[in-house]
Amino acid sequence: MRLKILIALLGFIGANALGETLTLDQAQQLAQSNYPLIKRYDLISQSTRYTISNVARGWLPQLGIGAQVTLQNQATHLGEDYDQIIDQDQIKISGDVNAADDPVPVPSDIDLSGVKVEFPPPNVKGMGKLQYRVGAEVNQTIWEGGTISGQKKVAQLESEIQQSKTDVDLYGLRERVCDLYFGILLLDEQLRLCDEMIALLEDNERKLESLQRGGVVTGGDVAAIKAEKMKTRQQRTQLTNSRRSFERVLNVFIGKDEATQLTLVKPADQIVSTTSQRPELLLLDKQWQLTQAQERLLRSSLMPRISAFAQGFYGYPGFDMMHDVMHRAASFNGLVGLKVQWSINPLYTYKNDKARLALQRSDIETQRETFLFNSRLKSAQESEMVSGYRKLMADDDEIIELRVTVRKAAESKLNHGIIDVNNLLQEIVKENQARIAKSQHELEMLQHTYKMKIIHNT
Repeated sequence: MRLKILIALLGFIGANALGETLTLDQAQQLAQSNYPLIKRYDLISQSTRYTISNVARGWLPQLGIGAQVTLQNQATHLGEDYDQIIDQDQIKISGDVNAADDPVPVPSDIDLSGVKVEFPPPNVKGMGKLQYRVGAEVNQTIWEGGTISGQKKVAQLESEIQQSKTDVDLYGLRERVCDLYFGILLLDEQLRLCDEMIALLEDNERKLESLQRGGVVTGGDVAAIKAEKMKTRQQRTQLTNSRRSFERVLNVFIGKDEATQLTLVKPADQIVSTTSQRPELLLLDKQWQLTQAQERLLRSSLMPRISAFAQGFYGYPGFDMMHDVMHRAASFNGLVGLKVQWSINPLYTYKNDKARLALQRSDIETQRETFLFNSRLKSAQESEMVSGYRKLMADDDEIIELRVTVRKAAESKLNHGIIDVNNLLQEIVKENQARIAKSQHELEMLQHTYKMKIIHNT
C-alpha cells in the first residue's frame, strides 16, 4: 500500500513539472498519502519491532538476585540425645588393653552388653536460629515447546491486522475523492457548454443587431437575446464558484495549497473485473491466520520446559550442614543442573480455549460471506446504472444532432421573419440542455464504473 502511494506521489510530482494536471488514480493515492492516519503504519511497525524483540529475549539467560534473613524458632542441634546416634550393641573392642605396664590381649568376641558407655556432652552450639543469604540464580531455556516462536508469529500477525485495519480506513477515502473528482469534471463540462452557448448567443445577437438595422426585428428582440446571454453568464459564475469550492476541498485532500488550480483528466471507460480484492477481505484472512497461530501457541503450552540453571549464594547455613552445626560462619555455596517443568494447568482450559478459537473462525467466515454478499449487491446496482446510462448515451448524439438542425432552422426562420426571438431562444436552450444531458450521462456512467472499481478494488 505505501509503495503504491509513493509511486503515485512521484508520478504526480513529475506531472506537476508540466502543470497542475491530475488523474483520478493520482488524486486517490495522494489523498491516502496525505491523510493523517497514514502515520499509523510507522507507529505499528515500531511497536511490532519492540514486541518481537521482547519475545525473542526469552532465549536469553534469566538472572535473578535476591537476599533473605530469617529467624527460626527451631534449628538443627545435637543436644543431650547425641549419644543415641551410636548403637551401643554394635560397639566392638579388639586389640590390646594396657594394664599397668603389660598389655593384656582382648578377645574380639567379648560381650559388652552389660557395659555402659557414657559420652561427655558435645562442645558445639548447634545450628543458629538466625539464618541469612545473598545469592543469584541463572536460568537458560533449552527447549520451551515452541512457545517463543509462537508468540513471535502471533505478534507479527497482530501487527499485520492493525495495518490491514488502517488499509480499510484509508480505502474509504477513494469513494470520497471519486465523488469530488467527477463533481469537478461535471462542472467543467457545464462550464464548457455555457461558453459554447454564450458564443452562440453572441453570434445570434450580432445577426439580430444587423436585422434590427434593416428593420426586420425590433429592439425588444435584441434585448431578449442579450438578457438570455446575461442569464447564461450568471449561471457560469455560479458554476465557477461551485467548481472552486469542490477544487479547494480536493486540494485539502491531496495536500496541496487550496488556491492551486487543477486540470483534471477525464478517466477512460473500461471493463471492470468482478474479482474482489478489497482490503476488508485481506483483514479477514489475517484474522483467520491469527486464530490458527493462537491455536498452535495453545498446543505449545501443553509441552514441558527444559532449562539449565546455576545457583550461588553467600550466607549461613550452607550446603555443609555438619560444618554449620559446628561453626556458625557464612560460606560460599553453588550448584548447577538441568530442570524439567511440566505444568498440567493448561489442560484445564485447553478444550474450551480451542472451542473458542473455532467459534472465532466461524464468525470470520460469516463476516466474509456477508461482505461478499453486500459487495455483489452494490456491484449489481452499479452495473445496472452503467447499463442504463449506456442506453441513454446511445441516443444522446442523435438528439443533439436533431436539436442543432431545429435551432438552425429557427435561425433561418427568424432571418425571414417567420418566428420571433423567443422561439429561437427556446431552441438554443433545448440544444444546450441536450448537450448537458449527454455530458452528464457520460460522466455519471464513468463515475458508476469507477465506483464498481472501488467495490472490487480492481
